[in-house]
Amino acid sequence: MELYDWLLLGHILSAITWVGGAIAMQVVGGRLYRAESAEAVAAFARTAEHLGPRLFMPASLAVLGFGIAMVSVSEAWSIGQLWIILGLVGIAISAIGGALFFGPQSKRIGEALRTEGAESERVRSLIRQLFVVGRVDVLILLLVVANMVLKPGL
Repeated sequence: MELYDWLLLGHILSAITWVGGAIAMQVVGGRLYRAESAEAVAAFARTAEHLGPRLFMPASLAVLGFGIAMVSVSEAWSIGQLWIILGLVGIAISAIGGALFFGPQSKRIGEALRTEGAESERVRSLIRQLFVVGRVDVLILLLVVANMVLKPGL
C-alpha cells in the first residue's frame, strides 16, 4: 500500500464517522422527540452537546485534512478540479454551520435545560430548531459524499 491508500482510508473512515454519526443523531433524536418524553429528549440533547466537539468536529477536520493530503500526493487530482471545489464548499458550509449554529444552539439548549427544565416549551423549541437545521446539514453532507463518488467535471 502506498501513502495515498492510507490517506484514502483515513478520509473514508473519517467521513463515515462524520456522516454516519450525523444520520444516526437525526434518526435517534427524531424518534426520541416524537416519543414526547421530555427527559429522554433532554438527555439526548446533552449527549449531542457532548459529541459535537469530541466526535463531529475532529471527524470533519480529519476528512478535510486527509482530503487535502490526498490531493497533495496525487498527480491525478488538483485543488482546482470542480468536484474538489464542490467538496470543499460543502465541507465549509457544514463546518460554518457547526461553529455558528450547532455549537451555540447546543449550549443554549443545555442552559435552558438547567434553568427551565426538560418540560419547558423553550427547550422543545430549541431542540426542534436543532433537528431541522441538522436535517439540512445531513443533506449537505450526503451531497458532498455523492460529489466525491461521482466526481462531476471529470
